[in-house]
Amino acid sequence: MRVKDAYQARWFALLKDQQVSQQLKYNAFQALQHHYGEPHRFYHTFEHIQTCLNHLDLVRENVKKADILELALWFHDVIYQVDTDNASMNEVYSAEYAAEQLAQLGFSVTFQQQVYHLILLTQHPSQPKTQDEQFLIDIDLSILGAKATYFSAYEANIRQEYAAINSLIYRQGRYKVLQGFIQQPRLYQSSYFFKNKEQQARKNLADALQRLL
Repeated sequence: MRVKDAYQARWFALLKDQQVSQQLKYNAFQALQHHYGEPHRFYHTFEHIQTCLNHLDLVRENVKKADILELALWFHDVIYQVDTDNASMNEVYSAEYAAEQLAQLGFSVTFQQQVYHLILLTQHPSQPKTQDEQFLIDIDLSILGAKATYFSAYEANIRQEYAAINSLIYRQGRYKVLQGFIQQPRLYQSSYFFKNKEQQARKNLADALQRLL
């Protein structure tokens, strides 16, 4: 099975109990594909969502509301704008988009609100209160603790997404972002991600900051 087909099947399995047409479910999946395939994206692509879902599978047995968490991951970067006027609102717009789509797919208002809340937590930094919230944020930030080669590719892809920004301005802004991460007493809140990624993440961030000087 091709990768896209596998995740399409996963999407339909996730929505199996929703009493709406298969066409409506397919349309929602296609819309996600369209958004994550926008030409200005190099990191915030469907591949990022696939990686997040794979990380979710590693900790699923410890997640209390797996369907809610999974749908938050599917939608958390669906709206991704890089212009300075709108970039700070990406998570809000993504949460709003998710709520609209989930309403059309027959999910309850309470369910929509829970997904909405989780997506807003991907505005970093944020303070997770539940274990599911910890997993969501840790999964989204898992790239920080990836092997150095993958982290370097991530940094290059982020730069491409902001290619229109002057190099000096970008370096100053990126330095501030990465410094904000490394200054946190703990990058990963869940014990699983802390154990497996904290040390590598701090090394990656320190190396990246040095390169930006």
